[in-house]
Amino acid sequence: MTFWLFKRGWGFLWGILAVLVGISRIWVGVHYPADVLVGAIISIVSAMIVYKIVLKLSLTKKFLSNQGVGEQSILSALSKQKKGQSKDY
Repeated sequence: MTFWLFKRGWGFLWGILAVLVGISRIWVGVHYPADVLVGAIISIVSAMIVYKIVLKLSLTKKFLSNQGVGEQSILSALSKQKKGQSKDY
């Protein structure tokens, strides 16, 4: 479901794959059909909740912006460290 929400072009392929995995779990006898159906429903509902609610929270936007700043500082420090290293041993 998440792939369908964010990458609509490939979402159909991933949905088919998920259905085939569910059928194979039933076929092999690892799960009952109700187990697979309830698992699919829970995953669809949780993906919709995350897509609709969590991305709109101001706390999420603040966290993602801070993560970008932190990532840039770490990457710049690592690139400076690599430039300072000598290739002569």
